[in-house]
Amino acid sequence: MVLRGNTGNAPTVGVSYKITIVIDALSGSGGGLYCGFGGVGFCSITASGTYIKYMTANSTANMTIEPAYYTRCVISEITILALTNAIGDLNVDGDLTVK
Repeated sequence: MVLRGNTGNAPTVGVSYKITIVIDALSGSGGGLYCGFGGVGFCSITASGTYIKYMTANSTANMTIEPAYYTRCVISEITILALTNAIGDLNVDGDLTVK
């Protein structure tokens, strides 16, 4: 079974996104979950936890989450945030000069 997102919320090609997925439980011998969004396979999840991924869409393909054979999971949250000029985080390791 493949979980697919709502077609009314398709990504925009060339836009960067922050995707957060919270997995409360993951079990089975199948190898985990494989996730994609905007034509980009962005993560393979093999344990419960919070996963944050940044990616740039190269198509309008919606979110897909595909479990490997014999994998069971509980997903408590999925957040997809388009990173525009007005939204996003800035992390600096060292000096920053803005002119």
